[in-house]
Amino acid sequence: MTDLLRDPFWQFAGAALTFAALLISVASLRRRRKALTYNVLSQVPLVRASPGAGNLQILFEGNPVWGVHLLEVRFANSGGVPIVPNDYMRPVLVSFGPEAQVLTVEVRQTPQNLGVSLINHALGVTIEPVMLNPGDAFTIKALVSQFKGPVSVDGRIMGVRSIRRFVPEEAPERLYSASIIITVAALVVVLAAAIFRSLSLATAALIIEAAGLVGTVSSFLWWMRRRAPL
Repeated sequence: MTDLLRDPFWQFAGAALTFAALLISVASLRRRRKALTYNVLSQVPLVRASPGAGNLQILFEGNPVWGVHLLEVRFANSGGVPIVPNDYMRPVLVSFGPEAQVLTVEVRQTPQNLGVSLINHALGVTIEPVMLNPGDAFTIKALVSQFKGPVSVDGRIMGVRSIRRFVPEEAPERLYSASIIITVAALVVVLAAAIFRSLSLATAALIIEAAGLVGTVSSFLWWMRRRAPL
């Protein structure tokens, strides 16, 4: 049995299987993650006039307004599992600042049959619980007066630690992606070299184990980043 374990072929096979199991487990973890993210697409000032600005007065439905901005906030199910209405422990609330007043609000949704419903009130805009499959997204387009910011999102969803602001390609994700590419490339090169006998199986196993270690460390960093609060 000891001689079998020392055999370079079985060392190589064991390292390759370990590495393959790592890739499968991490990919499965990513697919099962539940996440709702948002991104402020734009906040365009339309009217900068403020109270007492000479004789200039801007009216909306007969009422004076100032500091009017057009804001777009996009929400997406960026995880790998659906979010269903029963998952919402507290509805999602979009706030535009303590003094802001939402004049009008509308929604664009993908797909079109999402059925997103909004409630406009003094605190901001509440999004009623809605079922979101992975990849589903919708954008709130709001006309807001007395806007000084910031835009904030609050809510409580089962299985979601927090509703995060979307930041593309954060450092841990880049490290994770790069490590996967490097380790897969290393595996291909090592297999080809071993097949054509330009590399011993023991050396190939050592390279694969080193690549697996890089993948393990980067996967741990990615996992810690996902668990960290905002």
